[in-house]
Amino acid sequence: MGEYLGPDFGENVVRNALDLWINPEINRRRETGTLPENFSAYAIQVIFDDDLECVQVRLNEEVRAVLEVDFTRDIKAGDAITIGDIGDVKRVQLTEEDPNAGHFTLIRKKEGWTIAFDFTRNVTRSHQYLDAANEFLKSAEFAFNNEYFRAFIDNLHSTAELVAKGLLIMHDSEALKSKKHGQVSSKYNLCGRVGNIDAQYTKLLNLLQKLRNSARYLEGDLALTEVEAKDMLTVAEGMVKDLEARIAISKRAETPKNQAQA
Repeated sequence: MGEYLGPDFGENVVRNALDLWINPEINRRRETGTLPENFSAYAIQVIFDDDLECVQVRLNEEVRAVLEVDFTRDIKAGDAITIGDIGDVKRVQLTEEDPNAGHFTLIRKKEGWTIAFDFTRNVTRSHQYLDAANEFLKSAEFAFNNEYFRAFIDNLHSTAELVAKGLLIMHDSEALKSKKHGQVSSKYNLCGRVGNIDAQYTKLLNLLQKLRNSARYLEGDLALTEVEAKDMLTVAEGMVKDLEARIAISKRAETPKNQAQA
């Protein structure tokens, strides 16, 4: 995923990235003698990965990404590519070597730089939550079709909660450590209040949490009609598709074999 915005926005983002991460890393390498004296940057990448202790800065040939670009001339397979050959940069994707990282990437062109970023993290982990959610959704469908409404509620609750956590970990490092139902629900509801997710999804998760005690632990009667259950199932299916779409946007590219990377 790459975002290409106006000049003012771009200048501010680049300035902040330079101050916070890029210039300190260049200075550190110069001080330790690990940067060539004639160093000139043509590609810079800032990596945000919850598996790393700190932000990682990559320079030039260290940058790992697959680019979709327009060239300024006809390019044949095997041709050497220079900065002058790169026109518009349409997309910058991290590769499978960075399965759970977000990035901020600068690519130098003949005229100026292209800014690309995707701060989404833990995409691979989120996909695992999506797979689990789909399993519970299928179980909920089976329970619904057989009028096992207690099992229906329990499985649908698991579906909604897995989707919620799968979304949260893409943007919130603390969500990775959370194992309590209340924490997941609270953060997911906050996403709904600020408009980042459909309000009907948070409403469903909240409702399922209330119904789950009576469904699974027999705490009171389970009052649920077939029509209500069908509506809940439809919303849950929407939740799963929504997470699937968000993951697809940040899909990692396969590392090209025998080809140079940016």
